Amino acid sequence: MNKCALALAMVSAVSAVSSCAGTAAAQYRLRADAFYTASDTTSGFVMLTSEARYPSWLYAEAVMWLGTGDYHGDVMVASVRAREPHGYGEVRAGRMLVATGALRPVHLDGVDATARAPWGTSIEVFGGSPVAPQYEPRDYDWAVGGRMAQKLSTYGTVGLSYLQMRKDGEVSYEELGVDALATPFRWLDAAFAGTVDLQSLGLGDARLSLASRFGGVRLELFAVQRSPSHLLPANSLFSALGDVPSQRAGAALLWRAAPRLDVLGEGAAESLGGELGVHALLRATLRLDDRGESALGIEGRREDIPFAGAVGSSASPTESWTGVRGTARVPMNRFLSAAAEVEVVVPDDARGRGRVWPWGLLALRFKPEPRWEMAGAVEASSSPTALSSVSGLVRVSYVWGKP
Repeated sequence: MNKCALALAMVSAVSAVSSCAGTAAAQYRLRADAFYTASDTTSGFVMLTSEARYPSWLYAEAVMWLGTGDYHGDVMVASVRAREPHGYGEVRAGRMLVATGALRPVHLDGVDATARAPWGTSIEVFGGSPVAPQYEPRDYDWAVGGRMAQKLSTYGTVGLSYLQMRKDGEVSYEELGVDALATPFRWLDAAFAGTVDLQSLGLGDARLSLASRFGGVRLELFAVQRSPSHLLPANSLFSALGDVPSQRAGAALLWRAAPRLDVLGEGAAESLGGELGVHALLRATLRLDDRGESALGIEGRREDIPFAGAVGSSASPTESWTGVRGTARVPMNRFLSAAAEVEVVVPDDARGRGRVWPWGLLALRFKPEPRWEMAGAVEASSSPTALSSVSGLVRVSYVWGKP
């Protein structure tokens, strides 16, 4: 089936779920977002989000974008979920994002089913065809996996998960995941999540943490292994320069210095491409209201990692740098709110790419009434890969449905 046709069918199905109830007990919602971006090339697209619940055990959702210019529309999510009223099980079918246990997220067209027993055992299985770019054949592409977990009284949970993906009928990726959470005392908790690539028998992505709370202080010891397949796209300079495949071990201290003031300090030793370095940050966040809708923040960060030729080329951004970041989120009145972020990075060795790398974002949001929302943002930066870059985004949204 054509993807646009599938999306329209799912949006119609969502509406049908709500209309089949025939009463006010059915809850439905349809949202349309129109985006326009301006950078080196301008483009725009419309995104539709639809969801319905009848009355509590059946739920449907669909998210699609209608394309722009030479690019055809596509479906992001289009699924129906049925849930047993007592929580003993649920089934999802359609296009969905499956993220369970320690496994990497998988975007697929298929089925995801979960069963839960009263004694704390749960079993989840999923399978289907991985989502691929439009017109790319996937007749022999599929993914299967699952997770088995056991709740250990009130002291924690342990889970074992598995994922296999095939391309043209051949195994392209296979991993085994383990996750565990333990809370032996009220003031102490421990967590672990990790995966093993069964093809290379190497550690994929893993995190181990041990945290203790006393008074207004939380102390955490952690060790992290990050792999490329589990990293998300980066937006700011801080995330672009800091979130790279690495191994890190250290400690973090979160202090509730005042009812609305949080101070976070973190220090760690880090290995990147076989080179050993140091990561450190200090961040303060001041909430200007009880709900935190208005807040100010400032952060300083130091990444001290010698250049590693194994990580990138001579233009690799994985060298030592120092940066400062400021954020502000302020409602100006009941209809208008503003947010701003500014970052400045100073590399130890600029190598002709500028002594200072700035990045900034300014955004405004206008919501005159509950159904309408308009927002716009402008981003500007100078980085190791671009002498200057300016881009903008405008969004207009409208919501139909019952609250």
